[in-house]
Amino acid sequence: MKKNVTSGGSEAATVSRKRTSRDADVELRHLESMLAGVARAARSAPFSPTYWKARVREVYARYTLLASQTARLVTIEREIAALEAALAASNSQPELRRIAA
Repeated sequence: MKKNVTSGGSEAATVSRKRTSRDADVELRHLESMLAGVARAARSAPFSPTYWKARVREVYARYTLLASQTARLVTIEREIAALEAALAASNSQPELRRIAA
């Protein structure tokens, strides 16, 4: 969020402000619930792990976080890594079957 601040009435400066930790809770709950669903439907996930990593980076950058929220983000990052590994494994298995055949 950006807010214009006037200095002396003639010059405007732009100041960047992070959103609050309360706002971060809403975003964290959303990420946690969406990733739970993605993990269950790993192969048919509409968004890639790259998308989820970008969302996590955005939360780090845009929100003022409490220690507990940072811990939740670390857990989310681990879930994304596990999803990425599962997708990589499921994508490589058909190739192994073709090679073995």
